[in-house]
Formats: sequence, C-alpha cells, structure tokens
Amino acid sequence: MGINYYAYIASEEWRQRAHAAKQRAGNRCQVCNRPSGEVMLNAHHRTYERLGNEHPDDITVLCRDCHELYERNRKIARPPINKPFPPVNKTLSSINLQNNDIYSLVNPDVRSSDKILNSFSSWSPRPKRIGKILIKRVGQILTVIFFVVIFLAQCASEDWSVRNPQSGQYESALTAVVSDVREYFYINRSKPQNAGAYVSMGFDDLAQGEFNRAIEEFTEAIKLAPENGEAYAGRGLAYDRLGKSNEAVENLSRAIELKVERADVYATLASNHFASGGDLEQIVRDLTKAIYLKSDYAWAYGWRGVAYIELDKFEEALQDFTKAIEYDQSNPENYKERGYVNRMLGNYRQALVDYSEAIKLRPDYLAAYQERGFARFPLGEFQVAIEDFDKAIELGADGFLDSVDLYFSYHGRGVAYAQMGNFAEAVKDYSEAITLQPEFAHSYGGRGYAYSQLGNPEQAIDDLEKYIKLASPDSPDFDKFNLMLGELKSQQNK
Repeated sequence: MGINYYAYIASEEWRQRAHAAKQRAGNRCQVCNRPSGEVMLNAHHRTYERLGNEHPDDITVLCRDCHELYERNRKIARPPINKPFPPVNKTLSSINLQNNDIYSLVNPDVRSSDKILNSFSSWSPRPKRIGKILIKRVGQILTVIFFVVIFLAQCASEDWSVRNPQSGQYESALTAVVSDVREYFYINRSKPQNAGAYVSMGFDDLAQGEFNRAIEEFTEAIKLAPENGEAYAGRGLAYDRLGKSNEAVENLSRAIELKVERADVYATLASNHFASGGDLEQIVRDLTKAIYLKSDYAWAYGWRGVAYIELDKFEEALQDFTKAIEYDQSNPENYKERGYVNRMLGNYRQALVDYSEAIKLRPDYLAAYQERGFARFPLGEFQVAIEDFDKAIELGADGFLDSVDLYFSYHGRGVAYAQMGNFAEAVKDYSEAITLQPEFAHSYGGRGYAYSQLGNPEQAIDDLEKYIKLASPDSPDFDKFNLMLGELKSQQNK
C-alpha cells in the first residue's frame, strides 16, 4: 500500500526523523553551516524512494535560504513573498530557454504519463514573426491548464495533491504542477480567485515545511470560500507543526464540523487534546475515527495506545502497540511503549524483548535503557540492570536527560546495588537522586534502609522521617519504612 506523503509529513514519525536528522547535522545547515539559533532549519528529502523508511543519507538539513536556493537550481524559481515582480518578458524568456528542463524534477516515468505537462515541455523559441502571437496566447494557455488541474482536484474525494500518492515520484509531479499554477499568477501579477488553487498551494507549502506561508494560502482560501473544510484542515495541520496548539485545535475542529474526513485531521486533533490534558475518552474516539479512515495508520494506533495506558486499559494498549508495530517496524517508540505495557501486565521477559528492540533501532534511546533496567528487577537480574542504568546515566551526562529522568536512573541503580548488598554504592546513588529531586520521597526511604544496614541509625532515622513526611500513606513501601523507623527509634531509646 502506497504511503500518503502529505499525511506522513504531518505525522509524528516524520517529526521524529526530521529531529534526528537535525541532531546528526549538529543542528546546523549542511550547506552554509549556520546554527539553529540563527536560522530556521528544515529537513529536506533528497529522494522519495524510501518514503516512510528513510535512510540517514536520504535527508538533508537546510536553512530556509539554502532550501530556496536549492529549489531555484533544480526547477523554476517559486515567487518570493513581498518582493517586486520581475518583468513579464524576462520570465517568459526564462521559460523558453528552459525547454524540457522545466520538469527535470519529475521522474521520466511520471512525465511520460502526465499529459497536462506535455505542452510545457515541448515549447521552444519560435521565429520572430510569430513571437507576438505566442506571447499573446501564453496567458490563455496557462489559464486553461490551471482550471484543468483544479477540475481534476475537485473531482477527487479530497484534494488531488494530497490524495492517493503511490510513491515519491507522483508527489513530485503534483508539486511541479502546483508550482506552475503559482508561477502563472506570479507572471500575470494577480491572485487566484479560486479557493481550490490556494488550498493546493497551501498543501504544497505544508509538505515543504513552509508552514507560515501555508497558513497564508489557507487563509486566502477561507476568505474566498468560508465553508471550505480542506482549507481549515490544512491550516490546522500547519498550526500544529508550528506548535500553536490552540489555533490547531480551533481549525481542525472546524474542519470536522464541515465534514472533512481525513485521518490526519482526527489524529492531530487528538494529539493536541492529549498534550493539553483533554478528555481521554474523546481522544480515544478521535483516534478510533482516524484508524477507521486509515486502517494502517501506525501513528494513530500508537497514540491510542498511550491514551489507553492513561486509562489503565493495558490489554487494549497492548493490542494497539502491536498493531502500530505491524504497520511500522521502524519506530522505536512503539516498542518502548509496548515494553512498558508488558511490564505492567507482568510479562517481564516480553518487556525485555521490546525494550531491546527499541534500543536496537535507536542505540541512544535512554528511556528504553532506563525502563529495561526496572523490568529486570522482578527477574532478579540486578547486575545487568545496573549496566542499563549506567548507560542511561552516561547518556544523561551528554544532556539527553532532564533532572527527573536522571533521578530515576540514579534511584534505580541505587535499588539494584541495595538488592545486591552493596549498600555503600546504594547510598551514593540515592544521594545523587536526592540532589536532583529533593522533594521525591522514594530515595530517602532507600537511603534510610541502606544507612541502617551500614550501622548508621541516626542518619537512617533522619532519612526515614523525611520519607514519612513526603510520601503518601498509600505508597506500597510506606508501612514498611514506618515500621522500620519505629524499630530504630525504639533501639535508640534503650
């Protein structure tokens, strides 16, 4: 089944791959070397052959300036925003000189079947005596082509440029068409009066990471057709990519009111509601609708699995993460989350398998190392657990962990040392954990117990009293540490 390019570009899977590409590039443009602090960086596909399962070399990280320069060098330049229009004759001259290279972006096997583009690629300079006639007819020809494209787009159940792509080649051909629609209006110094044109150009911008410009295009479409659900959908997806959750929710909700049936709309709306602490049952319903519209939507299965975890529905979560993995074996997050669910269900061996697979896919996946360490406790594998926590702490030293994550790594290693009888090392790790999170009760209890085993009752009593003060009476260890505190005080009073 072919992957939907536009849904994929709007997905969490692509966001993670783009983020990884930027990290590999040192968060710098790979052409001009400017850092992300100075410029906005975009992850750019060099090839679409492995769309959805890209190799690292398939993605190049470029700043906006270098990305636009790249686009100009490989096809007709897209018109810049808020800049003077060049002379019409000069633009037409550049088209004549380009000849067949106008569509060099489009793969030959796509071009051969693309009848709409043939009239462009066959143009060549004419004798001077018919030049005026040619120039006079250019606008009419382009106008006809433009409305043919719009007609085809509206005939589809969704916009043609975002529906049913079978490969990266097909999307490239459609992108070329949209770019030339935009070029037509640029040459004629006018704006399109058809909402569908703006919608097509908006999705083109959305796919290329030009989110602000996409919002401008979709907004123009809405001005022309206030009931155009696709325009609201596209604008909502663009706002989501910019991290503007409130605007994304408003537009995506409006798109659904206007009967837009798109899986990415429902899934993105659900993810924004999840991030803002929305109603979990409604989030599940939205994700279920997304899966109904796209039965192999791995990202939606993964998000629904997370929602089920929050609802303590671990069996349902297990089924969803298994489905997510079935449709996307390249996402380590799904393996890590299934490992957690298996751990909650007591399937510790299977949890270790899942965590290990996540680490295989992402060797620096610190959360998987950390959780695998905890999964080893019920199996008595404390020495190997220490090795997992060692790796998580090593990654944390490189800046991958925040203080809470680092706390659990030190605390977990302290527990493992204590279980092996190495109380001196346990005290060191519990102390590091307390330094990171002094309001967390668990490490005070662990260190208090370790001090008691090392023959330091005063320090043990001090830590256990802090634990009792901070911990909830419902904590599994509360009664145990409270009893220990009472016994130590009784011994001190003798």
